[in-house]
Amino acid sequence: MLEIKYGPEGLELMDMLRGIDKVDKLDAFSALIRRSTSVAQLRLYLQGND
Repeated sequence: MLEIKYGPEGLELMDMLRGIDKVDKLDAFSALIRRSTSVAQLRLYLQGND
């Protein structure tokens, strides 16, 4: 989904995404991808889930 919506810039988030080990957080991130309007929104979410 990241690549389809945001192209290469979205794929740059994959390293951060791999650090999430809870299914509920991954589900929330998946929902955020659908409603987000920028990669910056996604990055902020991931930075808060270190």
